[in-house]
Amino acid sequence: METALVGLLGGLIGLLLSNLMTLVSERRRCHERRLDLLAAIHAEILPAREPVARQLDAQERALSAALMQPFATPDESDFVFQSIKDDLTILPSDVIHEVVRYYRLARQSNLMTADLRHPQFAMLEPERREKVVAQLLQLLEDQDEAANLAIGAIEKCAGSYRLDLVAKRLKLDRRSTSATTHKQE
Repeated sequence: METALVGLLGGLIGLLLSNLMTLVSERRRCHERRLDLLAAIHAEILPAREPVARQLDAQERALSAALMQPFATPDESDFVFQSIKDDLTILPSDVIHEVVRYYRLARQSNLMTADLRHPQFAMLEPERREKVVAQLLQLLEDQDEAANLAIGAIEKCAGSYRLDLVAKRLKLDRRSTSATTHKQE
């Protein structure tokens, strides 16, 4: 009887340890996936800010208003977001909120930019074209703000996991500033 009880107890302990190891392994994979998603979204949003900033430049704005013509190409390169959007639920809600807001605004500005290239846009009255361009510029401002908020939320969350994405952003910002300075010289 004691042998059977010891065997049963050993089997239960083995089963519990096996389940515990599986749980620990799953949590580790989820944690690694969360870090991967944070880094990937961060890497995609960072360079997307640059073309928006160029369009919001005072000289570019004035030229766009004067010409009432398309001044950018829609950016359909959000391949990271497209490939991971089903996995967003493993991120903290404050990060999800900011990331989704950014991508919605980016999609809207892309659609609006594409509309500016449509022949019907050219047939609109000048006042209406001016209003559409102004709406696009406002949408781009909102997108730029959303990008900065998403980047901030991602960096804060990543920092809590000891993943330093701020350094990556600063490095990219320095490269962008350096490239802009060299172009102006």
